[in-house]
Amino acid sequence: MHSNELMNRRKPGLAGPLALLLILLALVWAAGARMMRLEYSFYDLFQQQQTSTASDRILVVDASTPDAGRSLWDDPRLPGLIKQLDAAGAIIVPTEPPPASTPMPDLRQLTKLLELEQQRARRNNKDVTALSSQLAEFRKQFENRANSEAAVAKARNVVLALAPMNHTTAEFMLECENLAATGPAGTLDTTPPAREYLGLPATLCGKTGHAGYSSFRPDPDGIVRESSLLVRSKDRAVPTLALAALAASLGDAPVSTKGQKLMIGERSLSTGPGFGILHRYYHQAGPATFETRDLDALLTDKVTPDAFDGKIVLIGRLAHETTYRTPVDSAMPGTLLVATSLSNLLQGDYLLRPGWLPWAELALLIALSVLLLLLTPELSLNAA
Repeated sequence: MHSNELMNRRKPGLAGPLALLLILLALVWAAGARMMRLEYSFYDLFQQQQTSTASDRILVVDASTPDAGRSLWDDPRLPGLIKQLDAAGAIIVPTEPPPASTPMPDLRQLTKLLELEQQRARRNNKDVTALSSQLAEFRKQFENRANSEAAVAKARNVVLALAPMNHTTAEFMLECENLAATGPAGTLDTTPPAREYLGLPATLCGKTGHAGYSSFRPDPDGIVRESSLLVRSKDRAVPTLALAALAASLGDAPVSTKGQKLMIGERSLSTGPGFGILHRYYHQAGPATFETRDLDALLTDKVTPDAFDGKIVLIGRLAHETTYRTPVDSAMPGTLLVATSLSNLLQGDYLLRPGWLPWAELALLIALSVLLLLLTPELSLNAA
């Protein structure tokens, strides 16, 4: 009788292990995003504990003014600052892209506008000075931009931020082929695209040896942790502004690629997939991370060659710039983010995320799943 009970007992089938396998596969698929969030959390915690200091070659000049709507290139102080820093031997990096060149109005249009104002003046119109004020402001803006562009053209080492091109600015902008990175055509396949086409005003395209992309792409949670040192604009790969500034600091070395290697002259830079790097942020506690000077104070001080020779000077309007969330700051101005990336490159202290890491994480999860199945060969469907 005892033997009959043993024979009648059900043998374990495959339903239990197969059900568990399906459950584990679903968990592995869902764990991908959680693993990424876990990686983000570990990286953020690591960045908040940093004690390293930024490169002392970087100087940030704050050109903020009460007028938030005015472009850096409309600031009448910019030409004088560029001339002063150029005479001192500095590498000058305005972090705001130059606007498209604005043509002066047609002479006939100006004549008609002037006649209209004279007619209003005869009628004692209260708004007789409005048109004169608008024309004077327009002329002032045009002259400021022209003076800034002239200062850039005369300076020895200016690095410009590439400007977005669209259908309204295309006739005034050029792609500046000489500013793109050189390399095999396959480079574009692994280079992430920029959000827009990039270029410079036609008046500046041939006036600088280096220019770069000054924007940053946040991770899905809205925090900037990494950047690709090359971005794709149409059929060209262009460097970031930080990489362009580094190239200028190395004696106008060209940016190029050899396979998946990023080169500046004969110097090779280690990068992750898509020529990306993970930033090493400098903790905000204590003294300012980067030496920062006010533009007005800098103009009134006597700039000596010894103080600024070899310095990389980033000029931006810190109070009016696009800000980014980072692991150490909820609203970091774009100029300071460029400075962080540049400091990482100068000191070689950035981090890399290996291309095989996602596959290693997936393999680990699958191995754990297989191990669990091996340990439960007689698992019933209900138990699964």
